[in-house]
Amino acid sequence: MNQTIDLEPNALGVEVAGVLASTAPRESHIRLLQDQLLARHDLLRLKPVVSSEEVVEGFFRCLIVDYLQQRYELRVESLPTHINSSHQAVRGACALPDGHRHNNITDDAWAEGWRQLQKRPGVNILVPPHRSPRRADLHIVARNKIVSLEFKYIGSKGLRDAASCAAQIRLHANNHALALLVLYCGASMELMNDAVARLQRDLPANAKVLSVHGPEIRVVK
Repeated sequence: MNQTIDLEPNALGVEVAGVLASTAPRESHIRLLQDQLLARHDLLRLKPVVSSEEVVEGFFRCLIVDYLQQRYELRVESLPTHINSSHQAVRGACALPDGHRHNNITDDAWAEGWRQLQKRPGVNILVPPHRSPRRADLHIVARNKIVSLEFKYIGSKGLRDAASCAAQIRLHANNHALALLVLYCGASMELMNDAVARLQRDLPANAKVLSVHGPEIRVVK
């Protein structure tokens, strides 16, 4: 079994895009993840509100971790230091809780892996005058380089604050080998196509916009 992903970041990005394109959540997945995330918010003493974007991240993070673990025969214990989220709650969320090996990883192991991952350049991005560093949602280490993913939700009113979203993905691209922005649309395809077209303008070569269409995801409390 391996500990690292032996693949260049751009090639890894192609594989991640394939995972996103192959599977969209069903209503049953959404309800399951909402219940899991609400329970984890309570466990971790977080605000008892689960956003649409958090459900999207929880669903695709789970699929990506499982795909990479199997594809590259990664040791399960090595996952937290090579594929980890900056958000605590989603680390323990899984759309297939009885079928993925990463469900055996404890919160303590994910947290320790995240502490180790933050030692890598570019994971914690300092942006004055902010005191807290800016981070992507999900980080993947491939050949000692960072591939980052940011997840956004498009509802009936379109993408919220597109200008800030574009600035965020440019910031990640400036600090990571590859920055992926995942747009999940729970509304009309027209809204998604408009958001993709706006965000793709003036992005650097190492920033990619990926889009997924699926059922509407509501905020739950």
